[in-house]
Amino acid sequence: MKLIKTHNYRFPNWLLPALINGDPIIDKTDREGFEAFINKLEQYKIDYNASHYIIDYEPYSYFSHTNCLDLESCDVTTNKVYFFK
Repeated sequence: MKLIKTHNYRFPNWLLPALINGDPIIDKTDREGFEAFINKLEQYKIDYNASHYIIDYEPYSYFSHTNCLDLESCDVTTNKVYFFK
């Protein structure tokens, strides 16, 4: 297994259960943003010719004026996405 690329994201805390456990997202806007994020990761996987990716998240959160889904300020967690071949 070879590490190809690493991306860092500020991910909204309230959507971590959906990212980690696959919990359902009730709000339509949140679901669309989340699905766009996952689709972007899948596209990077194709672009990098990666076999898979792993999402790792920090154990603490902090307030940020932007996040990777909707650019609104909220409590976020830094996530690292590792793409492997």
